[in-house]
Amino acid sequence: MSNTWLDCMIQNGDSPATFVASIAGRQMTVSQVITGNLAIGQDLAGAGVAAGTRIVGYEDAFGQAGTYAVGPSQTIPSGQITATMTLRGHTGPLDNIDLLTLGPIPADQAIYMSGATDRIDAGTVVQLSDGSAWSVVLALGRWGGWVKLAVKQVGTLSALDFTQPANSGLAPSVS
Repeated sequence: MSNTWLDCMIQNGDSPATFVASIAGRQMTVSQVITGNLAIGQDLAGAGVAAGTRIVGYEDAFGQAGTYAVGPSQTIPSGQITATMTLRGHTGPLDNIDLLTLGPIPADQAIYMSGATDRIDAGTVVQLSDGSAWSVVLALGRWGGWVKLAVKQVGTLSALDFTQPANSGLAPSVS
């Protein structure tokens, strides 16, 4: 890892989410959540969903079936949609305080992330845009919309199998 800004896709019990929904204007109505949870900031993809579509607000639902505010405005009939969380992250070394905090817990590096980081904790897998994948071993600190994570490399995007949710107790398999 290098000290550069990277896009970080989050894999945990919340994201990615798969669900059945329709979109009318800026309102998305979710009739069924198949896996995960929906959250503000998740990017949406599916048949006919415009590139760059994102959940921007909660209306009468929080994570499960109900209505959400999305953007941009569009009309999509009911169908399966996937929501992923991509945040910006900056990588760097663990400092001496981090190492004392970790104690015997093994970690390779630190990732600083901004955005909707309140649900990122131990067990979350972070996929970086440089092709590497990292498992969070400990959230070292949170402040002002930021989180500092101690992470251990678990493989690369092409070699990971995310068929098991991260919170299932099964680690992603690396080929």
